[in-house]
Amino acid sequence: MEASRKEVMEQGLDPVTVIDYPEMGLKLKQGCGRLIRTERDKGKIVILDRILNTPWEKFVRGALPAGAKVMVED
Repeated sequence: MEASRKEVMEQGLDPVTVIDYPEMGLKLKQGCGRLIRTERDKGKIVILDRILNTPWEKFVRGALPAGAKVMVED
């Protein structure tokens, strides 16, 4: 991870958006896959940080299973 981040920085890119956000999305997707394995399975995933209108929103939404209900509370 650190080598990838360093390489991205040397290219003048932001490692947070190029490395960290996609990695976070991948881990979230894997977690969802472990929670929901069959059509009968049910579960809840709670994200305790604001994601709407953030740079990482697309990674979080892209990691959620198709048809997932998204509830927002303030």
